[in-house]
Amino acid sequence: MTVEPAEKYMARNDFRNAIGRKLKLAPDEAAIFEEYLKTFADGHEYGVVDANCGDPAEEALELLGYPMGIRPFPAVLRQGIDQLKLAPSNGQTVYPADPKKRRSDLLARAPWTKMFQGLDLIK
Repeated sequence: MTVEPAEKYMARNDFRNAIGRKLKLAPDEAAIFEEYLKTFADGHEYGVVDANCGDPAEEALELLGYPMGIRPFPAVLRQGIDQLKLAPSNGQTVYPADPKKRRSDLLARAPWTKMFQGLDLIK
């Protein structure tokens, strides 16, 4: 896990689309959330299902008392944020992929996709 300016992150990840959300957290909650993200990698190793890219935010929100449940994919994490009204409904920023770098078959080639074929995980 890396903490870096959004522009730097997006420059490294411009081969895929992204959506950014601003959370409506109280200042003390925001401080706890940020600290959790900064230290998450110290005690966790990446795992496709059980410790993926959404887990730091998911676990930080649960630490703050928000019932997130199991959110194995970023889109499902976003749904949980929306359901709990933790971000304004119009408060998102879309970061489109660079068309020259876009890898449209990336998801189809990802090794974990076979585990979830036929499951309706995103409603």
